Amino acid sequence: MQSMRIAVVGGGSVATSFLFHLVRARVQAQSALPRLQVLVFERAPAVGRGAAYADDAPTNLLNVTAGSMSVAEDDRQHFLRWLHRQAITHFQGEQITHDSFLPRPLFGRYLEDVYRETCATGATLGVDIRHVREAVHDVRADPPAGYRLVTQQAEHIAQRVILAIGNLSSAAFEDLRGHAGYFDSPYPVRALARGIPRDATVCVLGTSLSAIDAVVALAEVGHTGPMYCMSRNGRLPSVRGLKNQPVTLSPRLVATLAEGVAQGRRLTLREAMGLLADELAHQGIAFDELLDLQAAPPPATDYLQEEITLSSSRPRQWQSLGNALNAVVDAIWQQLDDAGRERFDATLRSIWMARRVTFPIENARRLQALLRAGRLQVMPGLQSVAPVPGQHHQFRIQARDRAELQADVVINATSFSADARHSDLPLLRNLLDRGEACPHRFGGLCVDFATGNLMRSDGSINADISVLGTMAAGTYFWTNSMDVNARLARGVAGRLVQELCASETRAERTCPI
Repeated sequence: MQSMRIAVVGGGSVATSFLFHLVRARVQAQSALPRLQVLVFERAPAVGRGAAYADDAPTNLLNVTAGSMSVAEDDRQHFLRWLHRQAITHFQGEQITHDSFLPRPLFGRYLEDVYRETCATGATLGVDIRHVREAVHDVRADPPAGYRLVTQQAEHIAQRVILAIGNLSSAAFEDLRGHAGYFDSPYPVRALARGIPRDATVCVLGTSLSAIDAVVALAEVGHTGPMYCMSRNGRLPSVRGLKNQPVTLSPRLVATLAEGVAQGRRLTLREAMGLLADELAHQGIAFDELLDLQAAPPPATDYLQEEITLSSSRPRQWQSLGNALNAVVDAIWQQLDDAGRERFDATLRSIWMARRVTFPIENARRLQALLRAGRLQVMPGLQSVAPVPGQHHQFRIQARDRAELQADVVINATSFSADARHSDLPLLRNLLDRGEACPHRFGGLCVDFATGNLMRSDGSINADISVLGTMAAGTYFWTNSMDVNARLARGVAGRLVQELCASETRAERTCPI
């Protein structure tokens, strides 16, 4: 084979991690390989940031520490070393350490640099990477050439396709779109804060990380009007402990899960929770902060005070275990039976998210100050939101206990969607309509667990199209974590290079000399 063309659809953090690992796998390959031409389809001016790490206000912090963020699956210090090379040593007057929470836009700068460095390294190895500022509307099989990628401007041929299209827009509150005063997303928070009158009454729909980003951004620009955060359960995330120590998973758990995947074993939700309980006991981690997960949360001021106190005073090792479980969370999800997954989705997912996803103590203190000053309220029981008929910039928000409030501005901070069935993206619609892809009942597209390859509606596997990121969420569960996505990206890139090596070896054996 003289050359191969690979199309990467999407140019955010997951695509960047794939490209990084592809070039690194090419470096490590011991045999001669064909030249690789890589087309990265991304409409933004630069590859790397994606929407998640776009240029934005510095208050928009990562929810993972600097020493745990990296495009490299097996090199967690990659981002920290980049910071040192850039002579970026302090943030907000504090020295940057492994445990610092840094701005998302800064990580975006790192991603752009990684992409540029990857392109430069690739060029010396016969891996030519080119940015195509077009959106792919369709991917069609075009044998024997490969696949035809259709954009509004042109058509491109590739032999392999990597779908890394990122997050879908929120599917919630679609009936509010287009109404004056409604924001379908809090991002970019800098534009959000500038676009809202400072004395407006603001209702943020959601109480998770996105909602916190919105509130902190408004407070930072001096917003004086009342602010409300409302969700069904009213739960704020946990605060990241300042004294946490790393946790290494027990070999027994890792071996049990690997064996279960190999044997196609299925677990009930109770059995899966039993495995986690055993691991907690093995690690000597107390259950005291996890026992009452389904109980109604206390008032936000009390909750934050307890969280700030706990996070400042002692290790919260269950948080460290949660981070360590990223290495096997997809294996647990893969083995969980459908009844267990449905029960988890219905009763535990929102609670699990509030505990598993932590946020920096700096933002916890900001929220606490706003709550104590009476400038912010966090409320459970969200029922409905509707524009007030005949009134501009007025919304009526209804709660479960018949409480009602009116707001001038409503911000949808209920996070992104992974539901491919209701997406209006032409690419997804075309693949689904033709049966070249099928929606996963738990999010994204159906993907083969072992390979990351796309599954068709008839259950067959397309070995030439791989799926990474949010559109693989139904299969791998935790695809909004950089380290999980880097691990999956490394696997797809490594398998691709191994296949090329095997193909070249077969060609040499059959070629007459």
